[in-house]
Amino acid sequence: MTVRTSQGTRLACGALSAMLWLMGGAAVVNAQTPSPAGSLAPGSEVKAEIRVREGTETVRGLVVSATPEGLGLRSFSNDTVWVEASSLARLEVKRGRTAGAGASRGWKIGAVTLGLPLGLLVAGEADSPGVGFLYGAVAGGLAGSLVGALVGAAIGADSWQRVW
Repeated sequence: MTVRTSQGTRLACGALSAMLWLMGGAAVVNAQTPSPAGSLAPGSEVKAEIRVREGTETVRGLVVSATPEGLGLRSFSNDTVWVEASSLARLEVKRGRTAGAGASRGWKIGAVTLGLPLGLLVAGEADSPGVGFLYGAVAGGLAGSLVGALVGAAIGADSWQRVW
């Protein structure tokens, strides 16, 4: 079946389609606008970064209440704090301890804590201190990162998910 239309009708239909697409896109954007209450249940452990005059301040605690206007948090010193949604710079929810987060943290700590001392030790014994430090730091960093990743994976670390 074919429909014959004039150029003006095609233009009107195209404009109407574009308006509906834009309105539908706006509805999707509005539906996906983050809210501090979005995925938070009472008792969830959160880290909230709050905008203050000098920069930001971090508050950590358990969610007491969550509304689109803000969050009620009980800090670990048992103080209840109300955080306005407009002052939130960042909000993260604790998702438990994971081996991956522990390994990621451990390899960095291990690389620095073994790489730097071994680099200094080798630099003191080498004919060329700069080259000796480089070789020692690389060898110590590699060994330290391996040990740190294994220890970190065994211990685990808190895993945080950004929700705002």
